[in-house]
Amino acid sequence: MVERGVVAVSTLIIDADGHVEEDLAQLWRCRQAYRVAAAGGGVPMDPDVAWRYGELFRGNDFSGMFEAMARQELRRDPEILR
Repeated sequence: MVERGVVAVSTLIIDADGHVEEDLAQLWRCRQAYRVAAAGGGVPMDPDVAWRYGELFRGNDFSGMFEAMARQELRRDPEILR
């Protein structure tokens, strides 16, 4: 996943919210792959363990993802509003 980025385009920022979760998931996967590679590589997770771990997240959609991420960025750098 070399040189991959995430871009969401919309006329209204709230319209992009429907895609924020997918974009963030892709960004997270890229970041994790980079970290694993930088640490020397990894080993595959046992398929049964991977399935059980994934079950924790299936069906638990978070519809306020954009708002939560915006608040997180504002806490990190309140100057972005100036």
